[in-house]
Amino acid sequence: MERNEFNGTWFVLHVETGKEEQIVTIFREKIGTESGLFDECFYITYEDVWRYHQYSIVEKRIFFPGYIFIISKRPMELYQELKKIPQFT
Repeated sequence: MERNEFNGTWFVLHVETGKEEQIVTIFREKIGTESGLFDECFYITYEDVWRYHQYSIVEKRIFFPGYIFIISKRPMELYQELKKIPQFT
C-alpha cells in the first residue's frame, strides 16, 4: 500500500459548473501555495473515448462538475482567507 503524499484534510468546494478551471486559477493566484494555507487545489478529469465510424474520439471531461478539491493542514485559516475573495463568498 502506497502512502498518500498529501497529509492534510481534503475539502470539497462547490463552484459554478463549467468554471472549475477558472476558479482553481483564481484560488492559486489569490491565495498561492507559498502562503502555506493549502497543499493542493484541483478538479478531477477523465478521458471519454468513443468511436465514430473508424475514428477514435477522445473528450476530456470533468468527473465531478461544479466541484473543486482542496487539501489543507490549516482549514480555519484558509476559510478566513476565502471569505475575503468575492468569487468564494
